[in-house]
Amino acid sequence: MLVSFLPAPNNRTKLASICQTIHYHFQKKEPILIKVPTEEAAKYIDALLWKYPEESFMPHVRSEVPVKECVVITCSKENLNQAAILLHLCPMVHPSPQQFSYIYDLYDETDEDRHQASEARKKYYMELGYPINFIVENQPMF
Repeated sequence: MLVSFLPAPNNRTKLASICQTIHYHFQKKEPILIKVPTEEAAKYIDALLWKYPEESFMPHVRSEVPVKECVVITCSKENLNQAAILLHLCPMVHPSPQQFSYIYDLYDETDEDRHQASEARKKYYMELGYPINFIVENQPMF
């Protein structure tokens, strides 16, 4: 298990980090589960992926039931596409992080509450003994 925190000092960087991460794993044909906190967030990420990359779009689905798609956006705590990779976009930690071999989480500094939540998630992962990696802004992520 490895946890990588994606940089999110502002909304532009946050969205770029999210899209680049999903696109990277999609190109490698590695299933990725995108866990969002609300239906509104699911709709937002869904719309974002229809526009990224600019010259095309990234195939994906929103689902609350098991599916075989490579990129799945969900509010469910279940691993609906049996992905080894989780992109966690929620303020609280995932209830079953051990389902995944790799977790991406946002180190969100866009406001104080989000920064505190990021610190709490980092502390939780460290207490579980998971190796933590911080991806640096303005450097190639992959």
